[in-house]
Amino acid sequence: MTKKLEDGKYFTTKFSAWLRDQKELDSNDGYVATDIDMVWLNYKTGEIMLIEEKCQNSGITKSQETLLMRVHNCMKTDPLYRGFYLIKFQRESPDDGDIYVINMANKFKKQVTKKELLFLLANFRLPNDDFELDFWKNF
Repeated sequence: MTKKLEDGKYFTTKFSAWLRDQKELDSNDGYVATDIDMVWLNYKTGEIMLIEEKCQNSGITKSQETLLMRVHNCMKTDPLYRGFYLIKFQRESPDDGDIYVINMANKFKKQVTKKELLFLLANFRLPNDDFELDFWKNF
């Protein structure tokens, strides 16, 4: 069987709990599952990116990173794919602490403001400089 989740540590569905109880799908045999927190899409432009969200300054596990990077590598063939970002919150949201954005392809990490986070979500990339960020807020 797959390792049990610690009570209260993670939210889970009945299906994922059921999967963990199946001896035929033991993680010792190589079976691993992870969720993707967000597939962010602008349906008008077709631009798309993957977002993994972590709260309480927690990090991504090695197995989760390996699996999500594999999905990222498959997505790279799409010319409208804009990357895989890890967004870390010091606490629970942009409103209650520091925000960090990590581009998982090149491991570029930047502490960002709420305005820069909004820019990323609206433009599928971080701003190049303060001028671009200031210009964007006015349109």
